[in-house]
Amino acid sequence: MPHARTTLTSLALPLAAAAALTGCSSSSGHDSTAEKVHGPNGHVSYAGSATGGFDITTDVGCILQDGKFAAVLAPSDRDGSTAPSFSATTRGGGISLITADKQEFDNLDSTAGLSARENGDVWTVTVTGAKLSDITDVSNRSSVTVTATFTCTKVSHV
Repeated sequence: MPHARTTLTSLALPLAAAAALTGCSSSSGHDSTAEKVHGPNGHVSYAGSATGGFDITTDVGCILQDGKFAAVLAPSDRDGSTAPSFSATTRGGGISLITADKQEFDNLDSTAGLSARENGDVWTVTVTGAKLSDITDVSNRSSVTVTATFTCTKVSHV
């Protein structure tokens, strides 16, 4: 099912490319979020057929479309094969996880458990209980349940 990964990547990459072209800025015109965050900018935990977790210590990219949360890329420079990494898009893309050992899980049909909120100029993204299917070995029909929290250090408007 490599098609599933390609589909999510093809949906997330145009948003990321648009973000790169428009520049990464918060509503105040500069990346003030990064100045306020100390320590990891995100943490992902998963359990099921694979169990583990990882911190995001580099930038977490968030994309707003028409002023509403549209996507998160962790790390922000994710290229579709970066491990470990996490991405989600609310605009028809779903959720994707690549573990440190390069197992790939996704759910292209749902963003259940994904939420984002803004407090001042800081965006926080939370994932609670999102069930993702293994696309590395589709014959075993395994899955993981993901919990994650991210603080957006780069917010782009498209």
